[in-house]
Amino acid sequence: EDLSVSYYQWVTADDGRVRKELINCTIADAKEDLTAQHDTFGRHVYNIKRQFQELRYLKESLKQGEVIIQEDFAENFQVKHQREIMAAHWSNEMVTVFTAVVYFRNAQGVLEHSSYAVISDELAHDKASVYTFNKAILESVSKITTVEKVHYWSDGAGSQFKNRYNLTCILYHKQDFQSEATWSFFETAHGKGPVDGVGGEVKRAVWRSILQEKAVVTTAEEFYQTAQRVCQKINILHVPGQSVSEEIEKLKSRWESCKAIPQTHSIHFVSKTNDS
Repeated sequence: EDLSVSYYQWVTADDGRVRKELINCTIADAKEDLTAQHDTFGRHVYNIKRQFQELRYLKESLKQGEVIIQEDFAENFQVKHQREIMAAHWSNEMVTVFTAVVYFRNAQGVLEHSSYAVISDELAHDKASVYTFNKAILESVSKITTVEKVHYWSDGAGSQFKNRYNLTCILYHKQDFQSEATWSFFETAHGKGPVDGVGGEVKRAVWRSILQEKAVVTTAEEFYQTAQRVCQKINILHVPGQSVSEEIEKLKSRWESCKAIPQTHSIHFVSKTNDS
């Protein structure tokens, strides 16, 4: 065990970037490192399996009046043009695409789903964007089914979903949207799902329309109009950046009074217990 070995290890550097680092040590040290990582990895695998079991069970036991909203930000769409000039290549606009798949039971008790894509010129992808986009989705969902309780499912991105400001939505959900809510967070790097297909389909359909010269897209609103025309099976919503700014003003005092939540990044499920 005193023999020297070397291997590469992914390490987060001081600048926040993740790089491969060459580790030189003895076999004994390498075994100790592997054992320590195995304990963490075991918990990671358990969380992954348990979360998808819970999501599957929730779908099977979903009651009428309850909805599941699985959501995520798609990668921004970079506005491009067919036969664009060279100068245009270096000054492209970006469009936010926020995707969601909503599960609910119809009047006959059959589980159904509806796909959503929120289009916006708001590029911050922060707590205000999430709140405003969810508001637009809930307004649309309430037109097709009764919403008494919402089960949100998302990844654990701290700047977007898993933060104290966003979690206050659970406390005020009844006041803001006339429905209770819970929020579940997928394990790190395992939040992929049907929402990724929604984002890919919307961007692919719009890009194909641009290449075929059936549309010219230069703004988020034009992207929205094109997506509405070419994506018949997806509910396309438009939320301008101004709407997000207006929500920020309404929620500013609420967020300023938020208290820090200990070990926020280790949380996987949040639910309101009482009104105190």
